[in-house]
Formats: sequence, structure tokens, C-alpha cells
Amino acid sequence: MYSILEKKRGMQGKILFSVFVGLMALLVLIPSSFASGDSLSYDIGKTSTHIYCNGTVTVSFSPKGGSDSKGVHVAAYKPGNPSGIAGDGGSFFVGNKSGSVTFKLYGYHYFKVTGDSGVTGTYTVTW
Repeated sequence: MYSILEKKRGMQGKILFSVFVGLMALLVLIPSSFASGDSLSYDIGKTSTHIYCNGTVTVSFSPKGGSDSKGVHVAAYKPGNPSGIAGDGGSFFVGNKSGSVTFKLYGYHYFKVTGDSGVTGTYTVTW
């Protein structure tokens, strides 16, 4: 009688472990499968949320108040690392012209577009 109960408990433990491993595998796959093709908008000067990147990410910006000497700085950051990552085409753009920067990133990152004094507007992160 005792050995039958032990076998049932052993099987239950194996089943629970298998379910746990399966759920963990799903959690790893969810960000890459659901995050593709989404976008979020922010005010210039505000930091984006952490975004799971799986390849190309575009940051589009529409500044107001820029000039020949004033503009916006565009950068991506990896959580825990304060050093910004410049995208294709540079990281500083002068004037009031709308533009975009493309990044090739994998894993979680966040983005920030900062304006020089008096420069406002919005930016959109598309991944």
C-alpha cells in the first residue's frame, strides 16, 4: 500500500515539473511572437518602457522648436547599462524636420529622444 502512494506522488511530481517547464518555455516565446509590428508614442524627453526587440526597431520623431543649432538626440539603452546605443544614421538631428533612426536590437531595450532647450514634440518606437 505504501509503495503505491509513493509511486503516485512521484508521478504527480514529474507531471507538475513537466507543466512548469512547458509554461516557462511559453514565457520565453511570448515576447518575440506578440511584440512584432507594435508601436508606442512618447513625448520628447520622456523615456520609453522596456520593449522586447527581435531585430529592426525604428524610432521616428517630430520635433518642434529646433533650429540650425538645436535638435534632438536619439538613443537606445539596454537595461542596466547607462551608455546609449546610436542607431543607423547617427544620434543627433538638428532643426524641426521629422526623421527616423533604425536600430538592429535583440532583447529588452528602452529608448529616449531628448531635445535641446526649447525643443518639444513626440517620438514613436516601432518594433
